[in-house]
Amino acid sequence: MSRPELLTNLDVNDALRDAERLHRVAIVLKQRSAIRYELLSLNLERFWQGFDARASGCELEA
Repeated sequence: MSRPELLTNLDVNDALRDAERLHRVAIVLKQRSAIRYELLSLNLERFWQGFDARASGCELEA
């Protein structure tokens, strides 16, 4: 293999390695985003359950 062909192959391999790394990072970021969304949903559910318990525990005088 000539030197220019070798350099071209190395450049292609570097590009593929970078693309694979970016793909893995994108997957991790999507997973983290989904986890944050689920935690927010759980926290909101707990908040409203506590709010409902407090609201039903005290009677408002009209």
